[in-house]
Amino acid sequence: MTTNTNETVTCIDREQVNRARERGLEIARRFSITRDGDLWLVPDPPNRTFKCGVVLHTADDECRCTCPVFEETWKPCCHIHAARFADRRERGERLPEPEYPAEVPPGAPAWITPDLMRETYRVWGVYYADQLTPRDALGMLIAVGQLAELG
Repeated sequence: MTTNTNETVTCIDREQVNRARERGLEIARRFSITRDGDLWLVPDPPNRTFKCGVVLHTADDECRCTCPVFEETWKPCCHIHAARFADRRERGERLPEPEYPAEVPPGAPAWITPDLMRETYRVWGVYYADQLTPRDALGMLIAVGQLAELG
């Protein structure tokens, strides 16, 4: 069976767009986004002192961002999505509530609960360009648990 390359690329593109939108929502919910005229200044986690300049337009392909991801792909990045969410909030709209995975990987220590996994995604997911995997979140929790045992 052959895989259609265009379908594979479309699937990857869709995942990247979804991830950028999710990160944009998190950035808009957790960080201060300011506006100077048409220019939105959006933090770039994890370096909160670096801000990306975003110019919004009604058409996605007309929006612009100063981040390297946008300059490479010319597709809406997390900063463009964050500015869109900040604009919606500024107009009095409620932002959607993000959903976080809660699945505990098999073999995890008993003290790792679905709530702890969900909270790990909530707190740390915005700092990672790629989506955190259950293995990533589990590794973080185990490392923190080991540090707690040392203290």
